[in-house]
Amino acid sequence: QKMPKEIIIATSTFYGPDVKTGQWDPGVRMRAEIALKMIETATQTGHHVVCVDEKSDEGWRKEARSKGAHMYDPEFDKYPGSHNMGKCRRQAMYLASQVEGKAVVAWLEPEKYPAIVDGHGDLVLARAAAPIKEGLVDFVIPRRADSMKSYPSSQRWLELGGNTTAQLYLMEYAEKRGMPAEKTLEFAQYLDHFFGPKLFSIERGTVKHVMDYGVLAADDKSYNDQWGSVHYPVFMA
Repeated sequence: QKMPKEIIIATSTFYGPDVKTGQWDPGVRMRAEIALKMIETATQTGHHVVCVDEKSDEGWRKEARSKGAHMYDPEFDKYPGSHNMGKCRRQAMYLASQVEGKAVVAWLEPEKYPAIVDGHGDLVLARAAAPIKEGLVDFVIPRRADSMKSYPSSQRWLELGGNTTAQLYLMEYAEKRGMPAEKTLEFAQYLDHFFGPKLFSIERGTVKHVMDYGVLAADDKSYNDQWGSVHYPVFMA
C-alpha cells in the first residue's frame, strides 16, 4: 500500500442549496454525497486529499473534513486566470504539489471515486501513477475501460469527438514540426482527455504547465479557464 501514500489527490468543490430558495436541488445533493464517497474512498486507501472549496454548505464542508479532506478556501487574488473554476483547480494542484513526501499529483473531479478503486477492489489510481513513479513519463491521462457505455448517447458522442479532435491537433502539430505523416498517428495516440482525471509528476515539475496556463488565460480571454484549465496544459506540455 506504499504507492497510494505517494499520490496526492487535488480537487475543487462547490455544493449547497439554491441561493434563492434555500433548498437543495436533488441532483446537487446526489453529487455532494458522491463527492463525500470519493473523499472517504481516497483516505481509506491511503491517499491525501487537497480540496479547494468555493463556499459550499457548511454542513457538507464539516463532513468532508471528517472523512479526511484537507479543506482550503479559494484565494482568487493569488492565482492567475479568467474564471474562478480554473483558479480553484490551479490552487488545489499547487497546494498538493507542495506537500512533502508526495510523488504524484492526481487531479480528480470530486465525484469520480471509481477512478481510485474499481468495483473489483483494484487500486486503479495507483496503477495509473506507476509509469510516473518509474520515471517513464511526466504525466498520465487515464482511459475509461467501459468506452463510456454508461453515458447518455449525446454525451458519449460529444466526448469521443473531443478526444478525436485533440488527437488530430496533435497529429497536425507533429507534422508541422517535420514528422513524416505516416508516423503522426503513432505519435498522437487516442487519449481519453475528456474523462477528466490527470496525473502529474511532482519531481519533474509538470504541475508548472497548469500554473502557466493561468497566466495565458488571464491575458487572453479566448482561452477557456473552466474545464479547459486542465485539458489545455496537457496540450502545452
